Amino acid sequence: MKSLLQNYEDELKEKDAKIQVLKSSQHTLESHRFVLEDKLTETKKKYEPLEKKIHALQSETLSQEKCILKQKMKFNDFQLLSEKKDWKIRVKDKEINITRDKLRTCTRELSQIKRELSALLENKELHSNCKHLEDAVRSVYIRYNKEQRS
Repeated sequence: MKSLLQNYEDELKEKDAKIQVLKSSQHTLESHRFVLEDKLTETKKKYEPLEKKIHALQSETLSQEKCILKQKMKFNDFQLLSEKKDWKIRVKDKEINITRDKLRTCTRELSQIKRELSALLENKELHSNCKHLEDAVRSVYIRYNKEQRS
């Protein structure tokens, strides 16, 4: 009976140790997840001003186009002024296109990161080995940071 009880206690100690290791791994993964979510939030915050700038530039472009039409109808002598406004509109349109391209690139990067992290979480083989899952998440995080710097 004592032997059985001793075996049971030894087994409990092993399982407690394993639980502590798994809790430690989970804590590490949670901290990585927190960092990645923070990066995601920062990136989204960067997009918001870009969206506002796009809308502001579009609004400005529309108002300049209206102004150009009024000037042409009222004053034939102000054709030079109209050409200057047209040039400004083209510049603003180029800025809008550049800003949209940047936004699309950032959105693609975020989507790629989300897909990679989702794929990691769906991979059942990685669930059995927390160290491999932790390494895979770390790899995605490092690759994302390298892409951001370049």
